[in-house]
Amino acid sequence: MKTLAVLALATLASISIGAELAGAQTLRYDAEAGEIHTYVRTQQDHVTQTVNGAEQKAEVKSYWRFGARIDGGEGGNRTVEVIHDSLSIEAVPQADSDFTGLYGKPVRIVMDERGSVTEVVLPDSVPEAAGRLDLAATYRGFYPVLPVDPVQEGQTWSDTMNVNTNQSGLDMTIRRVNHYTAAGSAEYAGQSALKIDYTTEVSIEGSGTQQGADISLSGQGTGTGSFYFRPDPGLYLGGTERSEVKMDAFVVAGTQNLLIPIVQQREETIELVD
Repeated sequence: MKTLAVLALATLASISIGAELAGAQTLRYDAEAGEIHTYVRTQQDHVTQTVNGAEQKAEVKSYWRFGARIDGGEGGNRTVEVIHDSLSIEAVPQADSDFTGLYGKPVRIVMDERGSVTEVVLPDSVPEAAGRLDLAATYRGFYPVLPVDPVQEGQTWSDTMNVNTNQSGLDMTIRRVNHYTAAGSAEYAGQSALKIDYTTEVSIEGSGTQQGADISLSGQGTGTGSFYFRPDPGLYLGGTERSEVKMDAFVVAGTQNLLIPIVQQREETIELVD
C-alpha cells in the first residue's frame, strides 16, 4: 500500500505582545487604511507513521511571505487583504509545490476588531497545488483572537476555535482550545511589544478517501507558544509555537484493514518583517 499522504493541520499561530504594561490595556487590531505589513511564516513538520510495524518518516518545510492590509468596515469590522509574493514547500517524499499562480491574488479575511473571523474569501482561481494548503482554514486562524476585557501582566483568559476543513481528501473537524497569560514586555521583530504566552489542546476527527482507500482519523494534541502585539497602534508582530499531535488512521483498502498511528510534530514562526 502507498504511504498515507502527510496531513497538514490547521492551527492558530502564537503571538507575543510587547510594550510596557502601564496598568490594564485594551487590545484591538487597528484599521490602518492602506498600510501594508509584510510577514514571513515558516513551518517545519516531522511526521512519523507506522504501517505494519514499519516506521515511515516525512519531513515538510514551508515558507510563506505575504503582505497584509487591514482596512476598517461597518460596525467596527476589519477587512484584511493578504497577497502572497513567495510560497514554497520542501517535502521528503517530494510533492508538487508550484504556487506561482497564487501570487498577486488577494485572500480576503473579514473579522472584528478582536480578530474573530466571520469569513475568508479566496481568489476565483488558485493553482491545484494550493488546494492541499487549505488557505481558508489557514487564514481563519492567522490572527490571534484578542481578549474582550483589558489585560494586565499575569492576567489569564481562554478561547476556543472550531474549524471544518478538507485536507488531503479528508473532511476534518479540528477543535482548538487556547489558554493565554499576559507575560509582560518583550522585544520581537525589532520592536517592543506585549508578550502573551499560551498553551493549547487540539482534538481532530476526520474521514474520507485517499488513494482509493477509505480512511477515518482521530487524534489529540498539545502545544505551547507565545505571540507578540503592540497595543498602540494595534499591530500583530507574530510569534512562535511548538506542537505535537498523535493520531490513529483506520484504513480500509479492498480486503485489507490497517490501523496506522501517526505522530506530527510542528515548529512554527511568524514574524513581521516590514
